[in-house]
Amino acid sequence: MEAPEKVKTGEMYQSLGRFSSLGSAKRTIDDIPKIEPMMYALIYAPLEEANFDPDVIVVISNPAQAMQLAQAMVYTLGGRVEADFSGIQSVCADAVAGPFTRKRPNFTMGCSGSRKFAGIKPEEVIVGMTGENIGCIVNALESMG
Repeated sequence: MEAPEKVKTGEMYQSLGRFSSLGSAKRTIDDIPKIEPMMYALIYAPLEEANFDPDVIVVISNPAQAMQLAQAMVYTLGGRVEADFSGIQSVCADAVAGPFTRKRPNFTMGCSGSRKFAGIKPEEVIVGMTGENIGCIVNALESMG
């Protein structure tokens, strides 16, 4: 949904002490992945219970599991895995909107909100990936043993 004005301007995050200036807060907010046009409904479910093809899959893992996912992502085609995050709006933007709009996986460390409200533990990281590539990742994990 459309962000509240104090979020869009960066004022809210600066007032929380997350940024030294309104300018740095605004630049960060402007770079957060967003889905355009705005969606009016989302469906989410545990992957094993989903009766639909997911656009995005979010995995909450420990660092070793995230490393294995990264290895699976490069298993067939090679390359590098990039992480794009700022420590705010991590699940919503970094793990869902980013992979959805950019069509590539993303790793994020979480944020204060995801740790407080979604129960992400200090020892966990978040991986968002596109549903269309999950088959390749599963096959790679199985091949890697």
